[in-house]
Amino acid sequence: MAKRKRGRTQGRFEPGETFSAIPTDVRDSDSYKAVPDYAVRVLVELAGEYRGVNNGNLSLTGKEAAARGIGVSPIPRTVASL
Repeated sequence: MAKRKRGRTQGRFEPGETFSAIPTDVRDSDSYKAVPDYAVRVLVELAGEYRGVNNGNLSLTGKEAAARGIGVSPIPRTVASL
């Protein structure tokens, strides 16, 4: 019986779909543990904006935040604290 070949990593995600990870060093840091929960949600959303080439050009509009269940008013303060 022939062995089944594993698929390549290319094509596992749908077009426009992304994956983001927060390193363990960040999650274990005292700073990460000290920020409010909504700040972690903003961090996760911003990490999801990273495409491999757009570092420094990450955005989260109020409309996008509202669609994700994040309150709009604390976003500027939260981004400044991150």
